[in-house]
Order: sequence, then C-alpha cells, then structure tokens
Amino acid sequence: MKQAAVALAFGSMLVLTLLIGSDRPTSAQIAISTGVRVQILNVTISPERRVVVTFRLTDDRGMPLDRTGVRTEGRVEINVIIARINRGDRQYTAYTMRSQTGAVLGTVSQAWVDAGGTFLDSPDGTVVYTSGTVLPSDYDPATTHTVGVSAMRDLTATLGKRFVSNATYDFIPAGGEVSPIRDVVTTAACNQCHDQLQAHGGRYVTVKM
Repeated sequence: MKQAAVALAFGSMLVLTLLIGSDRPTSAQIAISTGVRVQILNVTISPERRVVVTFRLTDDRGMPLDRTGVRTEGRVEINVIIARINRGDRQYTAYTMRSQTGAVLGTVSQAWVDAGGTFLDSPDGTVVYTSGTVLPSDYDPATTHTVGVSAMRDLTATLGKRFVSNATYDFIPAGGEVSPIRDVVTTAACNQCHDQLQAHGGRYVTVKM
C-alpha cells in the first residue's frame, strides 16, 4: 500500500510538471526585442533655470525599455541638446556648449550635448531628465526653444548592432505659438541618397538634430 501511494504521488507530480511545461512558450515563440524609439512628452524650465525633459523609451513593438539595461536587454545611451532660435535669426544658437582647442583657431566654443544632467527612470519607460546646463539669467522665455534627444540602444552583444532614434520638441517657455522653426530640408529627402542619414558616430539620424 505504501509503495502504491508513493507511485501514485510520483505519477501525479509528473503529469502536473508536463502540464505546466506545456504552457511555456518555446524559443521560437519568444519575440526578440529590437530597436529603440524615443518620444519627448514634455519640456519645462525649473526655477533654477535647468531644462527638465520628460521622454519615453520603447522598443519596435512599443514595449517599455529600461535605459540602464537592467530590466530589458541593451543599455540605452541618451544625449540631449538644448538650443533656441531668436526671431529674425536663420540659425539655432545652442545652450549646450563645450570648448575645443585646435592648431588653427585655438580654443573655441562649440555646440555640443548636455553634460552633468540627472535621470529619474520609471518602469513604464518614462524618463525625467534634468539638464546639467543652467540657462543664463537673461535668457528670453518668449523665443522658440528646441530640445533634441538622441537614444542609442546597444545590442551588439546579442545582435551585433546598435539602434538609434532621435526626437525633438519645440516650445516657448513663456507659452504661446512656436515660431519660427528652422525647417529647410527633410530627413526623408536626405535619406534618398544617404540611406540612412547619420552623423557623429551614428547618434543623429534626423536633420533637425
């Protein structure tokens, strides 16, 4: 009787294991998460005159990504550019700058990406970025400002490639209609020859960045 009871229990466990195992997806059923998409949701200026950018990171299926690469595969490198275009101007002027020294021009200021900013990450892929750059005390809140975000997802370890997405956000800190915006040529027009347009190590794939 004791042996029969043990055999019955073992058989029940085996059947249960097979049933549970049959519900598990096979490797062919598990879709590989690829790509990266960045969407800027909002931009504000803090009382300390830092630029606060809220954006969302997703993969090509629209599933949220973890910027740090802990909860989802592949770390996402973020670069932020902050600039303004004054009325009457034909070019943007960057707030995010760096100094570069060369043999011909010596030391010059060059438009670059923000440095020293902080990230606040949420599980749904939403990220709040606060710039390290502080806007000057006399900045004009009535002019058009543009923030650009470049997201590069590194999947070289598994797929042998990186994925890039760019997004821009135009706004007037004081509120009101955004004008002017420099929009001379489209990314689609450039991609007719370049396929795909890339600059600065592949981090920028749109003309506005």
